[in-house]
Amino acid sequence: MTRVIYKYPYSEDLKVPKGFQWTHIGLQGDKIYIWLEVDPNEKELVSLNLIKRGTGWEWEEDENDYSIQSLHYVQTIMQGPFVWHFYWDTKDV
Repeated sequence: MTRVIYKYPYSEDLKVPKGFQWTHIGLQGDKIYIWLEVDPNEKELVSLNLIKRGTGWEWEEDENDYSIQSLHYVQTIMQGPFVWHFYWDTKDV
């Protein structure tokens, strides 16, 4: 199986090839990007279910139909005065 790292612009409704592996979330210029290791031949796409929250933000457990227990921390980045924390919702994985 061939693997390659692809860069995706951050989006809450991003679809990516099934079987992806996390590589990095970061800034390039002033935009947030996600780098994933994927199989370029994989045709089935899955929702990434990436959730971005700022420091000090609160959210309800049923917001966006996810459970806090299914969230896994991925990475924190700084963007100007903001500090963003990214979680991967694995409830459908």
